Amino acid sequence: MKMQKILCPIDLGSDFRQVTDYAAMMAKKWQAEILFFYVISTFQEYLMFSVPQGKMVEMADEINNAAQINMKKFVDSDPYPEIKIYGQVVRGNPKEAILEAIDEYQADLVVMGAHHQVAMLEIPFLGSTTEKIIRISPVPVLTVQLAK
Repeated sequence: MKMQKILCPIDLGSDFRQVTDYAAMMAKKWQAEILFFYVISTFQEYLMFSVPQGKMVEMADEINNAAQINMKKFVDSDPYPEIKIYGQVVRGNPKEAILEAIDEYQADLVVMGAHHQVAMLEIPFLGSTTEKIIRISPVPVLTVQLAK
């Protein structure tokens, strides 16, 4: 099986380079390209707090603008010159958006970060989005443990 396209959902936070470095390592090995992908939440889960919808839309627009700028800066900085990379920012439910991107991009592999958390019984738990993607992704998923 040849890996030609890697989808790499990222957080654009301080530790996202750990994940992108792993994706780049895999892409270099297989001579694949990478789509770095960021999903902005629709904030539907906050409607119950009686926050005016206009405020949420305004906040989402500001987050979208900042995310677009940060993604463009990252991709334009050409962090992996030997690899063809793209960046995309979308709004939506992270799980659904990632699954749609797997299909639309025709990804062969997903590389994403995971904050492994330990419950009372010492059983590791992944973040809810990562866990869902691992369970239902139609392609292999490589998780990168992020620094605590």
